Amino acid sequence: MTALQMVLVATCARSCRVFRGAPTVTIAPCVVESFFATLEWELIERSDWHTRDEARLAIFEYIECWYNQKRRHSSLGYLSPAEYELQLLRQAA
Repeated sequence: MTALQMVLVATCARSCRVFRGAPTVTIAPCVVESFFATLEWELIERSDWHTRDEARLAIFEYIECWYNQKRRHSSLGYLSPAEYELQLLRQAA
């Protein structure tokens, strides 16, 4: 892992917060650790960015276009985060 990649992972880890619904939603540390391990394995180790902006865009696209929309999660009953959130909204209605 390059120095830039290590800085990005550390920056993401420090700023990991979820603000949906209630004032804040807490996430179990094991889920967060699993996310960062997946991010590192599926994106960071396979990429070589030249600038921070390139890295930020790649991480944003990975999270918003792949991880939240399509990737299944065992902690969410094998639904994607988008499907799980939609399911919660339907139950609340």
